[in-house]
Amino acid sequence: MYTEIIIFFIVASVIGYLIQNLSVRNTRISKEKIKSFARIKNWQYRHVTGKSNTGEHIYLSDYTNEWKIDIYSFISTSAITNSVHKEQWIEWSTNKGQLENGIAVLGPRLPQKTIKMLNKGKAGIFTNIIKRLMFQYTQGMSIDLNHCKLVERSVEEPLGAVLASEGNENALDQYKTLNSLISARKSKNIMYHPIIIRDTEGIRVRIRGKLNQLKQLEQLYHIGVEITDRNLK
Repeated sequence: MYTEIIIFFIVASVIGYLIQNLSVRNTRISKEKIKSFARIKNWQYRHVTGKSNTGEHIYLSDYTNEWKIDIYSFISTSAITNSVHKEQWIEWSTNKGQLENGIAVLGPRLPQKTIKMLNKGKAGIFTNIIKRLMFQYTQGMSIDLNHCKLVERSVEEPLGAVLASEGNENALDQYKTLNSLISARKSKNIMYHPIIIRDTEGIRVRIRGKLNQLKQLEQLYHIGVEITDRNLK
């Protein structure tokens, strides 16, 4: 009984923290600026509006279509609670580097308090909490974290903890030292750290939240270039 109460308050605290930190600033990058940026980079630009104009995708890619960047925004209002729900992210992806099966996710670095609890044998509790954290990042991606486990040796690694399905514990090892990933995460709130997902569809790099700087597109692109280079080695 006491254990269940403790878990409840821990999970409630984490969810509250997520909600608070996932709020986005009012800064908005216009479609015209994004289109101009794409033109300068010699990238393709495509804009797709969702149903009832409630959501939109902006796709950027090179002319070989070996990769793409998806700028996604969906805003809905609950008729029951009258609350506004925002689902926003930017994501670089490629179909290269596919896994034969399963998935691996490189998330943010764990807080020291979490690491201490894990080292005290509370791994089961915190694995579930970390999964909830990962769910916030991967929402809308149609991926299943239920069969993933926390890779214990990744707990104290500076570039983040890894959740992986059986047999894929090492699937992200070659990407943990990406200079561009280190740079993109530097001095950023943990909730805005780029994460890497590798599965049977390829590799994705996602930054949660609204696009508020064109610099973020540059960062995603450079992370993608490094990933592609390492896949070819």
